[in-house]
Amino acid sequence: MVSRVRYVIVVMLAALLGINGAAAAVIDTSIALRDLRTKLDKLYVGAPYRNSQISAKVISLRTGETLYERNADKPLVPASTTKLFSTASLYTMRGAGAELVTDVRVTGTIDQAGILHGDMYIVGCGDALLSVSDIDMLADQIERLGIKRIMGSIYGDGTLFDGNVDRARYSGDNENVEPLPPISALSLQRGSLAIVVSASRSGALSVQPIPASDGIDIVNNVAVGVRRKRTNNASVSKRSRKVTTPRSPKRAAGRGRKRAYYESVDDARIIDRVGDAPRIRRRGSSRSGRVRSIARVSASSSMTPQGIQRIVVSGRISPGTSTTVYASFVKPAIATAGVLKQRLRTRGIVIQGTLAERQHPESSTSIAKVRRPLSEFASIVNKKSDNYLAEHVFKMCGAAYGVRPSSAS
Repeated sequence: MVSRVRYVIVVMLAALLGINGAAAAVIDTSIALRDLRTKLDKLYVGAPYRNSQISAKVISLRTGETLYERNADKPLVPASTTKLFSTASLYTMRGAGAELVTDVRVTGTIDQAGILHGDMYIVGCGDALLSVSDIDMLADQIERLGIKRIMGSIYGDGTLFDGNVDRARYSGDNENVEPLPPISALSLQRGSLAIVVSASRSGALSVQPIPASDGIDIVNNVAVGVRRKRTNNASVSKRSRKVTTPRSPKRAAGRGRKRAYYESVDDARIIDRVGDAPRIRRRGSSRSGRVRSIARVSASSSMTPQGIQRIVVSGRISPGTSTTVYASFVKPAIATAGVLKQRLRTRGIVIQGTLAERQHPESSTSIAKVRRPLSEFASIVNKKSDNYLAEHVFKMCGAAYGVRPSSAS
């Protein structure tokens, strides 16, 4: 909008000066080009890149003209620009208009009473952007078919990719550039679960997993309590009434600070990724009177013999406080199938069977789909330099080449 207004002003001035429209367009283009170069120069000498080596070149896709360059021929170690090779390979094999399709398939038959005499499979395609809203869309399609009861089980099918889900292992370099959830053909919410822990002012505790899944079992070991300051530099816990004295004057002075105090083991630092450079911002919370709001909460995972992920949430939280901790799905396919099962149940559909991970039979029938353009997925990989999605693109290349399950080799 600003550019359009500026162009109109340039044209009006040009008319007053007797300059034709084509010449006015040249003037406007030169102004825009000067602004681009000024902004890029300012960016590259700014604080984030001050001590970095920069090599940049901007070329017009329409004319091929070089619009800007800075150390363009300087050889540097390649980093996330290598993601372009993965996405270009996938485009080459799948086509520019390709879609990522997550499929729900069934075995058996559906009778007139709406009873499915068979099993249901949710089949992953590597779409790591799959969300709870997408699962709701699938559940809506299933409900519209008139299904009221499923006599069999709900299975998650992530077998398009192999079982080696750790990038550090399958890449062969044993390097964890960034801690990532398992790389699976069927996953949800970028492979992680958010657990919101909150306590009301009266001390009532709530532990809520987002999303809710039958493949996840939450064990709540969180205690509610506050810590109050005393004038003699001792503190007393409202929950236990046990008096404790700071170990040293230095520590006592630290506890007496006036600024807000908030701590959460997994959530105190929220990391935003900007290309390959993480930007860390800290989350704060207010303090009322002489009560310090404390939220020290952590989560640990284990697997049950039935394949259900058990997450133990531990720690302590003050009344009137909330925090969020995160846990990666250990078995993403089962967790995703568990979300579908939970969403179907909220629509009144009864599931007789259990929950597990299994490859769908070729004879199964497709009854619901969620489609995502490959261009949408690849855009996030390249523009946001998203390592998690990029690993899925890598595995999808193997699948597009015809390898099943898709492996690193």
